[in-house]
Amino acid sequence: MPSPYAYFYPSVGLTAVLSDMIKLPSFVDFAKIRVSGTQVGNDAQAFLLTQTYGFSPGGTGGFISRDGTQAIANLKPELTTSQEIGTEWRFLK
Repeated sequence: MPSPYAYFYPSVGLTAVLSDMIKLPSFVDFAKIRVSGTQVGNDAQAFLLTQTYGFSPGGTGGFISRDGTQAIANLKPELTTSQEIGTEWRFLK
């Protein structure tokens, strides 16, 4: 969407291999944790920000008519925010 309707969609993630960072019990071969967060969006259909017009042939030169879909002045994109936490473990070889 054009400015000022455009949005920044950030994403961040962090992964740590716990088995490399701290001493774990001997039966734990591998331990990893991950955390991520993101925000994504979905744009609207074209031509919803301004009123549009159409042309129809007829008469001496034709007719200009206003489209039946009204412009949406405060239109904003759809935003979806997501967080995820996960782990991976391996035990006893």
